[in-house]
Amino acid sequence: MGPACGPGCGATDSLRHLTDHEWVHLTAEQLSADPTLATAIERFSAPAGRAGDLAAAWLKERALSEMSHIATYVLLMAGEIAGFYSLGMRAKSSYGQSSARSSPHGIRVKERR
Repeated sequence: MGPACGPGCGATDSLRHLTDHEWVHLTAEQLSADPTLATAIERFSAPAGRAGDLAAAWLKERALSEMSHIATYVLLMAGEIAGFYSLGMRAKSSYGQSSARSSPHGIRVKERR
């Protein structure tokens, strides 16, 4: 991709829309330090459909109450939440055994204990 490359064809051009973004770890301290973050969470709207509805509901209703064992990061762009991801953290049992359980959505989930 040298000088002959037209607008929009280089890696820098294709990532230009991400230059004004920030990943923020949701913590009680972060929410206290930045009250606009709670407002951005309230305004968050996911793509239409069941998955989007469930994701938005989870972020708004559970992400903040489950901070002790789930780490959630939100992508802020121009003060709005453009997306998020969460990582569950579970204590490991002394045996390190795996078990399977059903999630609330009927999906079998294999857990490591």
